Amino acid sequence: MSQCDLDFDGKIQFTEFPIACCNKRLLFSDQNLNECFMHIDKDQDGVIGTKDIRGFVGDEYTDESIKDMIKKADIYSDGTLSPEEFKIIMHKILLASDMGFLF
Repeated sequence: MSQCDLDFDGKIQFTEFPIACCNKRLLFSDQNLNECFMHIDKDQDGVIGTKDIRGFVGDEYTDESIKDMIKKADIYSDGTLSPEEFKIIMHKILLASDMGFLF
């Protein structure tokens, strides 16, 4: 349980389970990240915005927390995540999980 609970909140979140239980290098391959990006980008406009993430996570997070998630990875400060920004944040998550913590 403790190996899966990467944010130490006492719960296994949807995003923590595959990170903790899969071959992380394979999970975070460029092909898989591209497919994941396209899956989240429901309107297929080439960026992930608040509405895309809302459609992906449902009601588990507030709009404010979704905006905060985007802001943490939004290098271009445009309120969305490009494929490049998405890959960067996913690789940071991989590195953090390897080190035993999330940012």
